[in-house]
This record gives sequence, C-alpha cells and structure tokens, in this order.
Amino acid sequence: MNRSKRRLKFKLAALIIFSAIISVNLFPVIIFNWSGVAYDTNVTDPDTTADTPTTMTPRLAPMSTIIIEGAGYILKGHSDYLLFLNRIEISELQGTDYSELRSILEKTIANLEQASGTYRELYRRASSTPYNPVVIEKLKAFDYYGFQREMGLTPSVFSEVRGYLSTGNVDGIYYRISTRVDSILKRIYIIKGMVENGRFPDMSNVWRAGQDFSENFLFGQYVAEVFNKITGGCR
Repeated sequence: MNRSKRRLKFKLAALIIFSAIISVNLFPVIIFNWSGVAYDTNVTDPDTTADTPTTMTPRLAPMSTIIIEGAGYILKGHSDYLLFLNRIEISELQGTDYSELRSILEKTIANLEQASGTYRELYRRASSTPYNPVVIEKLKAFDYYGFQREMGLTPSVFSEVRGYLSTGNVDGIYYRISTRVDSILKRIYIIKGMVENGRFPDMSNVWRAGQDFSENFLFGQYVAEVFNKITGGCR
C-alpha cells in the first residue's frame, strides 16, 4: 500500500473513532439541554395554556421536547453516517457495494431532513416567544473565559457559543444548528449522487461532513454546559 493510501486510511479511521466517541457521549441529553429556560413560556407559549373543554386544537409539543427530538434525529443520522464510513473504510478489503452505500445514505438523509425540519420549527417557536429576562441577564454576566479555562473547552467552538450567549441571542443558536444541518445535507446529497452513479465518493466531502457533525455536537454540548451552570443543573 503506498503512502497516500496509508494516510487516507489513517485519517478516515481517526474520523470514525472520534465521531463514535462524540456520538456516544453527547446524545440525546446534551445538545441544547436546559436552553429552553431562556424563554418566558408562561407568557405566550401555548404549551403552558390549559386546554378548555371546548377546544379541539391539539397541544403543541413544548420546546424541550422539540430540542430532544432534534437531537435524536441527528444522533440517528450520524449513526447511519458512521456505518457509511465503516463501509468506505473496509471497501479496500471487501470491495465497494454501491447498493448498500446508497441505502445507508438514504437513511442518513431521511433522519437529517427530519432534524432540519425540527430545528426550523424550534427556531420559529423560539423567535415568537419572549425571553426570560432573568436568564438573559445571567447569560450576559457569565464568565465565559473562566469557564472555558476551567472546563478545557475547544476555543474555536466555544468562542462561537460565547458570541451568541454573551449577547443573549439564544434564538441564534437554534438558527445556527438549523443552517448547519442543511449544510451537512448538501454534502451528503453530493456524496449520494456519486454513489448512485457507481463512483467512489469524493473524500473531501466525506471528511467535511464528518467534521460538521462533530462541530455541531461540540457546539450543542457547550451551549448545554453553560445553561447547566447558570441553572444549577435543573432540567
């Protein structure tokens, strides 16, 4: 095996291992958990309004439920994608089964499309719900730099989290993950198109999709850690 192929296999194996560790430890109770406390749902959220005997309108899912559902869809999509990476990794030994790869990618896409819709709904709900001013003030006063040092957080990811939360822009974190999920989907559509044509997928897109998955996980985890800290761990 030449040097370039060995390097390719090493990078892909490292990505699989890193992504597996991330997915096991961060879902489903980490991504954005506790962030719903930033909203004053007692004011306008229909989830907190008791149904009257005459109403026939079903109650909407609370924001916390939407957060968990979105995380669940991403977890399943990432699990499918890890299986795809596994098949890519062993293809040099066992050959490339394009039919199987296409089936795996279809499952990945289905779950990510569900995640995309769920996070769009979360952002829509959040943007029409007033903030809880007490929580927003806590976010603005939080010692982000001290927390980063104490917890050993990845600076490049946490700086993005700090940019949103230190200004009280909780809506923005939901919009951010919605757009990032769409970005992952675009890459996987490209990968699937190549597989459907019987072509080995471009590794640049394969790697970047894995990177985007991992960065999303860390972003969501760091958001949850901040909210966990300011709320004292309440759910």
